[in-house]
Amino acid sequence: MKIWKRFRKGACCPFCHTAAQLLLQHEDFAGVAIYWCGACQYGFCSPMPSKSYLRHYYDSRYRTPENFNDAVMHSRLVRAEAQWRFITEALGEIPKSIKLLDVGCGIGAFVAHVESLGYAAYGIDDDSRAISWGREHLTDSLGPKVPSNFHLPQLIVLSHVIEHFTNLSKALRSWRKARYIFFEVPHAPQEIILSTPPVSHLHFFTPNSIKKLCATVGLRLIRLNTYGMTLEEVLSGTRDRPKHEYFAVSRPQGNGNIIRGLAEWF
Repeated sequence: MKIWKRFRKGACCPFCHTAAQLLLQHEDFAGVAIYWCGACQYGFCSPMPSKSYLRHYYDSRYRTPENFNDAVMHSRLVRAEAQWRFITEALGEIPKSIKLLDVGCGIGAFVAHVESLGYAAYGIDDDSRAISWGREHLTDSLGPKVPSNFHLPQLIVLSHVIEHFTNLSKALRSWRKARYIFFEVPHAPQEIILSTPPVSHLHFFTPNSIKKLCATVGLRLIRLNTYGMTLEEVLSGTRDRPKHEYFAVSRPQGNGNIIRGLAEWF
């Protein structure tokens, strides 16, 4: 009860600094609530869990052996191909001389895909099991830290990563030396948060809140759209094919369950 009373005191949207609406207690993080800013169409956690709490959570509940198998690898490779197509459609022909860094790379599917096309790429992740599995099955260009020859990449890839950052603006600004940022996040409007239990996420994005985020940190959006299943399919559970088969399906009306964006620093 004391925790719930503390939630009732409210939280301010980090983008527009107006009072946000309390939605619900977070099911995965004790003592954390999810708030919603109607003006920015953005959901966020408050208070943010500590880094040590999150590390223990991810190691014990989020990173499981089920994440490392051939079916997952195939799904990630299909998604990586769709993501690269999105990037090249926005930028046109990309010189082979550029370097790409995948932050939070998981098993390294995106790195493996662009390497197969002749690009220099590297992936970093703090999940040692994912790195080990990826190095065995996909590519050696993975590790826990950025190697010295990738300290100045031209393109940063953040695929299903930024929703896990505690300090979102600071984390993004740490990559200002790169020219481009690609990101993919779940599309999570208010009805999704309330109907589908959140899993490990600290931020809940819509296309509008992605625009707010980019404006806040100093990024210029080049391309933004939604892909995948429709939100109605997600809410009703009516998808009729494997999830990865939806990765490349564009939803021009902003009704897909995945948001993809490409931006560059001003």
